[in-house]
Amino acid sequence: MLTKQITKKFSQNCVTCLKIGKSYSHEYVNNLYKAVRKYTDIDFICFTDNSEGIIDDVITYDIESHWDVKGWWPAWSKLEMYGRDELKKYDKKIFFDLDIVIQNDITPILEYESDWAIIDTSLWKGEKYKKKYPEQATWNSSCTIYKDLTNVYDSYIADWHNHVTMYRGCDNFMWVKGFKPDYLPRWFYSYREGWDPSHYWENRVNIALNICRPRFKYNPDFLICLFHQKPDVHELDHDNILYKIWNDSL
Repeated sequence: MLTKQITKKFSQNCVTCLKIGKSYSHEYVNNLYKAVRKYTDIDFICFTDNSEGIIDDVITYDIESHWDVKGWWPAWSKLEMYGRDELKKYDKKIFFDLDIVIQNDITPILEYESDWAIIDTSLWKGEKYKKKYPEQATWNSSCTIYKDLTNVYDSYIADWHNHVTMYRGCDNFMWVKGFKPDYLPRWFYSYREGWDPSHYWENRVNIALNICRPRFKYNPDFLICLFHQKPDVHELDHDNILYKIWNDSL
């Protein structure tokens, strides 16, 4: 794993994350913070409904959960975060999901310039997926670089109670609503689905139901490994290289 000395080069920017509910412990926030700190000392912000256990160097802001609303789950709070006043003073925001492993130097991500850019999942799902499932988003917001997404926030918040029941998630909501982010370069891969369309389609168990046999492979050539769906990072065998990188014990 490559590291470099931190820099204050990105002082007008910030890194953000969300921790809501019990799916991910404070350890996920702290490990993400430590991984980011290897490359920059820009403000690191966590929006959370429970800051207990999060280290003091992380800036925390309260955010509400809505477990009583049918269809709502914590990922929807990404869209709420886009409207937060606390972020308006920053030129660029770099959001990371908690269920990722930063395995190489993320300076290219920190320096990337775009009004809005997210991960292109068609890089490993392929054109076949886009044609077969045109209603499904071929992007993933586990890493999102943006400057001002109040338009997305406004669209969501205007009828959010209905949106969370109508759409499969925040990524699908933005896809169906016709928002057009840029795609980030090929810096990411999926621990579950791989990094090439052949991985995704060769492991089809049931094509009609879009069910695949997990790949569960590490690739050192990428900057970040995504752990969307199971297993969670902490559930890996502790000898697994990705667990060691995540736990900073390599």
